[in-house]
Amino acid sequence: MKMKKAQSNVIVMVLLLLIAVVAILIVVNIVVPLVRERGGEAETSVSLLGIDLDVAEIILRQQGSVNVRVSRGAGRGILDAIMVVFYDEEGNSHSEKVSGGIDELGSKMYSFSPFDDLGKIDSVSVFPVTDDRIGREASSSKKVLEVPGGIISWWKFDNSLDDFIENKNPCTGSVEYGEGLGQSAVFTSAISCGSSQSLDIQDKFALSFWIKTQGDGNIISKGDNYDVSVVNGKVEFSYLTESAENSKSVSDNMWHHVALSIDWIGDGTGDSKLRVYVDGQLVNTIDMVGEPEPDDRMLSIGSLNMQLDEVMLFNEGLYITEVQGIYNNQVGSFS
Repeated sequence: MKMKKAQSNVIVMVLLLLIAVVAILIVVNIVVPLVRERGGEAETSVSLLGIDLDVAEIILRQQGSVNVRVSRGAGRGILDAIMVVFYDEEGNSHSEKVSGGIDELGSKMYSFSPFDDLGKIDSVSVFPVTDDRIGREASSSKKVLEVPGGIISWWKFDNSLDDFIENKNPCTGSVEYGEGLGQSAVFTSAISCGSSQSLDIQDKFALSFWIKTQGDGNIISKGDNYDVSVVNGKVEFSYLTESAENSKSVSDNMWHHVALSIDWIGDGTGDSKLRVYVDGQLVNTIDMVGEPEPDDRMLSIGSLNMQLDEVMLFNEGLYITEVQGIYNNQVGSFS
């Protein structure tokens, strides 16, 4: 009996040892890697939680292409890519993953070709991506800016003097950069931009820009073709011997949106109507006589102690709804 009992105890001990060995193998080969993986996921999640993104600007071009500017707030974290989700007016969605990060407190403009599977884009959301893991959604608070037809050049002054429209008419010179929609240009002297005759006033013409100034000075001019200046605190438009000013002062060191739209009456007289808008409101309609002379000189923008942003030039006039669309879309960045 004692012998059998001793044998049973040995067998139990061996079984216990085998169970212990199996348990150790399970811990080493399964549990530890799983804990490490989950720990890595937790670390990645914390990293993503520290990334604060914002949809700062959405631009819809007439041909359907879209530009989205994404800004990043304060907060550490690794950002490998962003996921951009577009929604149309029917609620359909389309997503695009874009590689490359955004520096803390930085911003980046992304360009997208037209989407065949979407209707008119209504809103955009972005998500931070790290190691193929997606962080929290940032929904757009900005409305989509539908760019009116006929745009020739667009100087956004986001740390660059490039022309946003395919860089057709880049500028040369020196400016400082301040706050605006993204950034704005702070002038100590004028800069010169492309000499293309597309910048001339021809049959139809419009300008849109934001200005902040305390005094008078040149805003935009192209030789003898046309000139836009601040005179006695008001925006004045002139060509040849003709000039006209708006009825609202802009020299109060506050941001103001100004749009000028002009077109010639097709009756052979060369007469035209100039419409002046300030802060989204029509402030003056002026009869102009004669037509500007074409000029091959470069466009001049800015003057001492003037701040400008989002300078847009069109070879078509702007309707009041288009002017108000630009103003309403951008005003939140200048308030």
